[in-house]
Amino acid sequence: MLGRKRPTPNRVETLALHEEALSELYAAYAEALPDRAEFWGRLSAEETLHAGWLRQFQSEVGKGLTRYKSPPWPTDTSLERVKGLLAQARKSKVTLLVALSTALNLEKALIESRAFESFESDDPELSSILTHLANDTERHQAAISEAYRAAIG
Repeated sequence: MLGRKRPTPNRVETLALHEEALSELYAAYAEALPDRAEFWGRLSAEETLHAGWLRQFQSEVGKGLTRYKSPPWPTDTSLERVKGLLAQARKSKVTLLVALSTALNLEKALIESRAFESFESDDPELSSILTHLANDTERHQAAISEAYRAAIG
């Protein structure tokens, strides 16, 4: 094992809470935009799945099989931002372009921050979880980007 700092369970839990907040935001978009409910519902369900994967990862953190590769992403700040966007989506009318633009920016921020790549693990199953999270985030960004391009014509 490399001599790098181990992630704390709280940091991983905050990232799981961030994924749950994204799920709630996408569910709010599904409700606000019924003609695109399937699209947003699928993204919402996948974000909930991601939170579960992170909690599985978190359960192994204390066993010393994981560590930081890079400084942790500031999930607390981003979590508060997503919660604010959720509150806004619930109280005002959301347009498709605003929802897509917002979601695109959130997914891009996760990719650019390498949030799921800031950890590493000696355990192949845990490494696989991190790889799936990073790949799914890139897939979400691509799907949202494609929907955005289609929406603006």
